[in-house]
Amino acid sequence: MFAGISTSNTAVAFSFTNPEQSLTNNFSSRSSTQVRLEGGYQFNTKPILFKSNSNKSKPAQQRKTGCSKGESNMKHGCGSYSRSSSHCGKSNTSSAKQKSSKQPMQMRLQPQLGMAYIPSVENDFDVKTEATQSVYTYYAGNWNTAVIGGMGFEFAKGKNKLFQVNVQYLKGIGNLGNTTLTTHDGSKSVETKFSSRASSWSLNFGVPISFAKKPSSNKKQTNCQQQRTHCEQKTQYRCRVKI
Repeated sequence: MFAGISTSNTAVAFSFTNPEQSLTNNFSSRSSTQVRLEGGYQFNTKPILFKSNSNKSKPAQQRKTGCSKGESNMKHGCGSYSRSSSHCGKSNTSSAKQKSSKQPMQMRLQPQLGMAYIPSVENDFDVKTEATQSVYTYYAGNWNTAVIGGMGFEFAKGKNKLFQVNVQYLKGIGNLGNTTLTTHDGSKSVETKFSSRASSWSLNFGVPISFAKKPSSNKKQTNCQQQRTHCEQKTQYRCRVKI
């Protein structure tokens, strides 16, 4: 599900003095900006991977350990040295970084369907008197409810979200029926009917921002140092026994 708050100014104000000639003799302007509420359902599809030829697997290289030259010379006299010291190096960390850097670009499709609502819409008509003459204003496209449909495209690399593009279509459905304006011309009343439609397209681009704290790596470094010391001590003990 998704929910949000945005602004809308799709209504257009048509001002005229003679309702019977409002289609040919009028002055139009954009209405004021209004706050609207949005909500609905959003679905996430499985990621679509963008693979390239540069991401082909390469032959595995021999892992490097973090042991010194003196320890490597002892390897010839210690048959069990290579096993006990296989976890003492930093090759696991470097290989993990290389693996994360080579992750392909991926994209998720996010179809959306929802509703939009404007809590306080303007009146369909407004009447003002200027120099003893009445000026009428009709607000076309003055909807209060609308249907929203769209598609989102989320781009990521591994677990890191890079950016998102949304295409949205809005169709007004509420408060857009026939409206009648009644005016008086001398001793008779004149009724003029008005109606309008409203729809819009929008394109949004966003970049995700995370305020979460990254886990500390001090604990991992301490465990690695302890494991390396244990391996070195174990290797020296085995070498002395065999000598």
